[in-house]
Amino acid sequence: MSTQEILLQDDPNRFVTFPLQHLDLWLMYKKAVASFWTAEEVDLSRDVGDWERLTLDERHFLSHVLAFFAASDGIVIENLVERFAREVKVTEARCFYGFQIAIENIHSEMYSLLIETLIRDHQEKNKLFNAIETLSCVKKKAEWALNWIQNPSFAKRLVAFAAVEGIFFSGSFAAIFWLKKRGLMPGLTFSNELISRDEGLHCDFACHLFNHYVTNKPSKHEIVQIISDAVKIEQEFLTEALPVSLIGMNCTLMKQYIEFVADRLLWELGCDKMYNVENPFDFMESIREIIFFKSSTYSFINMVKILVEIQASHVGIGKSTFAKEFNKPWVDDCIQLVESDPSFFYGDVNEYGEGNDQFKHLLRCYLVLENFAASLDNVAANLGTDWTIIASRSPIISCIQFASQDVNWKPMMNYYKRRLKQLGVDAVLVLDYGNSIQNNEEAVQMGFKRMWVRGRKFEWEAFNTYEHYKSFFQRAEQVKSDMVEAMKKDEFFHYKEVAFDGFMEKDLANAKEYIAMTKLKIK
Repeated sequence: MSTQEILLQDDPNRFVTFPLQHLDLWLMYKKAVASFWTAEEVDLSRDVGDWERLTLDERHFLSHVLAFFAASDGIVIENLVERFAREVKVTEARCFYGFQIAIENIHSEMYSLLIETLIRDHQEKNKLFNAIETLSCVKKKAEWALNWIQNPSFAKRLVAFAAVEGIFFSGSFAAIFWLKKRGLMPGLTFSNELISRDEGLHCDFACHLFNHYVTNKPSKHEIVQIISDAVKIEQEFLTEALPVSLIGMNCTLMKQYIEFVADRLLWELGCDKMYNVENPFDFMESIREIIFFKSSTYSFINMVKILVEIQASHVGIGKSTFAKEFNKPWVDDCIQLVESDPSFFYGDVNEYGEGNDQFKHLLRCYLVLENFAASLDNVAANLGTDWTIIASRSPIISCIQFASQDVNWKPMMNYYKRRLKQLGVDAVLVLDYGNSIQNNEEAVQMGFKRMWVRGRKFEWEAFNTYEHYKSFFQRAEQVKSDMVEAMKKDEFFHYKEVAFDGFMEKDLANAKEYIAMTKLKIK
């Protein structure tokens, strides 16, 4: 063990949490906490009947995948308990690892419960529960991971277990998402969504530690060797030992998908891509983002409390009272944005959350988009169709307007661009004041196909009281209901309060009139 690694150095203050020393790690821990779930939340009542309707090949494939997952989570836990959690002394990282152990236990319980529920034959069930010893295809993957637990290099083990959770799991996750298209096994596919989201975060955490906290990094050649070894084993597992052709997937494309995932991991670890292939499975491109919307019940009030604690810890302010102004919205987490620019959460903020325009404007723009996007996601899920959505002003244009100023809004603009693309936005209706021509050019640069700009100046209220949010959240259910009805009727979408970011009432009629005039249509 190297004493030069800050993560591994003894810290006499590690037994208490505050004051926080590593904000980035703490926020990733809080992101994990926000994603908590239990096996009892997954309903397997329909899965038993669906299992009987699967072919023998499909059952063989799924049972062996479940066997691998059940065993591999135990191996991940072993590494966490015996190595990482014992070695790492940084409090915030220890919090993350402690919670990861808990959620990995839930993963293991879930996979074991699936095997227990679906497999009736006791001999077959025991064989699956002991897959490391009884199934050669599982044994090879397990042995690779177990061997890395004993490696003395913390940095190399970090890379290896990022490969376990980022590569060894990726193909099987994709295979189960592929089966989801048929509408079968809802319990299995739902648990797959939850677990794949968790494992993605665990892999991200490993990469973050490696990039920002590890001093004694292995050479890029050594990193590439670890990743390429994992790729070969995973490709062999899903195209030879347990070929995805058993469930109707293309083995060649699966190999390519594993290489694509590996390239992404290499890039996250600071290396050049090795395979340079595109993602052959479009349905996996945005799955991690969409999953979070469907599963998160993390209220914004709780997020505000966390941010207040963080600010109080770093700049010595008192606890904020402005959280009382909010009702519970649909929210993702602010963490992805924070990771790109932690400075959003620093500054001279008074007890009402005022005085830091970055902080306040971030919350405003962020909430508008996330509430709107979550509503749209619900509509898409209810209708089971692909469709184009129209976004209103603040999420995009506020970012565009500030991007060229002294404040660093580039990370936020990039975040919205990625988020809206993942949600399927290709048309943006702008109801905005300011430089319309510049806004239109910026939108084209962001990759949207078209943009409509109304060339008049709208009056809109300042957000210093946050009252707009309260009424907006209270209207959320009606917004979703109106969207569904409009979609079913294939009508022009002209929700009576289309200005989602809080235009004054006198402007709503103008907004509705403009939508009708341009005949914007939800596809």
